[in-house]
Amino acid sequence: MLGRLFGKIRRGLSSKYLEEDDLGLHIAEDKDLVCGRITSDEGYDARMPLLVIDGREVTWEAFGRMLMTFEGWRFKVEIRDRGEEI
Repeated sequence: MLGRLFGKIRRGLSSKYLEEDDLGLHIAEDKDLVCGRITSDEGYDARMPLLVIDGREVTWEAFGRMLMTFEGWRFKVEIRDRGEEI
């Protein structure tokens, strides 16, 4: 069981969905998938989501700006139980 847990952690750490360059943080060019965790943004009295992607906190507004790179594309949102592996 401990070995499976370490495997999940290793796989999670090996996938990076965000990149940072001179223009700021953006979705990795070679990815068409972003995985993370939803939490609440205390700056908005916990009424707005705050995403944790690659261990980094990403505001809903910042994530929206990242998505503008894909303007005109289609998307699918899939919410999964926190215990499920992605």
